[in-house]
Amino acid sequence: MSDNYLDTKGKVIFIKRSPYKNLTKKWFWYKSLGVVRGKLGNKKPYTQVDNIQICSDSPSVSDRSELQVGDTCLVKFKHDSSPEVVDVIGLAKNGMFVFHLKNGNIIRDKEIEDFVLISDNTEFFGKPPKPNLIDARSPKELEFFEKIYYLSAIRRLHDNNIYVNFEISLESFTNLHKMLFEKIYTWAGQIRNNAGQELVIGDRNHPTLEPLKVIDELERFFLSLPKPLLMHSRGNKKNLAVALADIHGKLAWIHPFIDGNGRTIRLFCQLIALHFGYTLDLEKLTKKNRSYYNFSIRCHISNHPKHLIGIFDNAMIKIKD
Repeated sequence: MSDNYLDTKGKVIFIKRSPYKNLTKKWFWYKSLGVVRGKLGNKKPYTQVDNIQICSDSPSVSDRSELQVGDTCLVKFKHDSSPEVVDVIGLAKNGMFVFHLKNGNIIRDKEIEDFVLISDNTEFFGKPPKPNLIDARSPKELEFFEKIYYLSAIRRLHDNNIYVNFEISLESFTNLHKMLFEKIYTWAGQIRNNAGQELVIGDRNHPTLEPLKVIDELERFFLSLPKPLLMHSRGNKKNLAVALADIHGKLAWIHPFIDGNGRTIRLFCQLIALHFGYTLDLEKLTKKNRSYYNFSIRCHISNHPKHLIGIFDNAMIKIKD
């Protein structure tokens, strides 16, 4: 036997128990799927690791402070300078966790200073993550690091006051995408331009612009930006809302990149708003009511702009001098 499920024989391995209502749920590692699944009242014979974790919380509890066998986490170990992405693969006899690193090494007897949960691995993802530079092994892990790098980029932009001399141009727009995703994807900052990069957005398969037309349409759009509105936007919130809605709606339809369009467009609009003296937090707003935000974009693309204009008008706050 072993203290971790990587070395334990069997397709389904019992790894932990957790509370479930007034009962106890058993959790198993399914090797072929790479997921953790829970069952109640399982009486069939099963393989198990030597040391089963007895958990105080269910794996699905949000913001839990308990590290569990089966988790994928970003862990900061005591006396180590940098955090590591690890899988928690078992408990040793001394009660300390056994970890599996991305490079394949198994580490033991290390004290944890802090951790952030990436995935509890209870969800089954039917497809692997997009090819990436950080060796993310699941869509959940890839999404986690996209958010981390996005927040890091925003902090750098604000710390350096980039918006003060921000140039509203195609080059600035593509450079934003590169800054957000260059540590994750080889195609960061690259405009889609071949037939194999056709895209649809949303769960209703809304088409975007054909790839071979994207570059010409982008160049045409940036040459004909609503500059009169933008020029008169300082002190005129309504004009700025109309201009930003137009920028956002057109760029969303063109969909210049293979992925990451929404975040890049929202950040681009945020920097323009800051340049004209307004704060704009579209990330917070879209998280609160994502479906209405997506509906507003589709309406704008169909020449019904009032919804998207309203979103920008409500999301902007004048910066006090």
